Amino acid sequence: LTVAFNGPAATDVSSGSKDVELINFPTSAQAHLEVRSTVLAFTIGGGAVVADFTDIKITDTATGATIAGPLALTDAACVTVGATDTCTYSEIYNLSAGQARTFKVTADVRTAAGNNATIRPTLNAFVGATIRNLDNSTYLANTDIVPSSNVVGNTFTVKVPTLTMAVAATPVAQTFIQGSSIDAMGMTLTAGSGGDAKVNTIKVSGFVDPLANGGPTKGCGVEGGET
Repeated sequence: LTVAFNGPAATDVSSGSKDVELINFPTSAQAHLEVRSTVLAFTIGGGAVVADFTDIKITDTATGATIAGPLALTDAACVTVGATDTCTYSEIYNLSAGQARTFKVTADVRTAAGNNATIRPTLNAFVGATIRNLDNSTYLANTDIVPSSNVVGNTFTVKVPTLTMAVAATPVAQTFIQGSSIDAMGMTLTAGSGGDAKVNTIKVSGFVDPLANGGPTKGCGVEGGET
């Protein structure tokens, strides 16, 4: 049995995200194999708690079928030691001789997960006692499994969606002829890396000063808390 690492790269994920891909691992077998146990470890940090990550499952990337799970880090199958939760998946799946099969591990991120919470997945090394050769009904030797070490994934950081508003460079303060149609204000809205932002309403307030500089002066602004 040969196992490889195929990403994905470290990135930011939004709180409330579903089916975030944490690790992708291709496999290939030289005999008809039965995988009887798969162990994944998840190291959390940045203020994350075990309740932040749920619906953790192993999926066949070609078919979309769930191979093992789902589990949550709070489940009995997941044992916490320090900042690492080790989850044992007991579902059995097969690999045909000469077959290349790719799996991915996905998870849901709780909406209440804090900003900068992190999770890093690790596929623990398979051991011969959990992989059976169906051609001769024997278990693999540890030396028949490559690599013999854990496959360590990248760190994913939770970002809470944000929206930043600022006054645009234009238009600048000007004098206009009475009765003109003018651009009174420009603004920029920037969504943070935590996810897209949908603006439902923008509340604008204005004022008129009839005494300034001998003639009417008008201004406007945007009130906060209206997104």
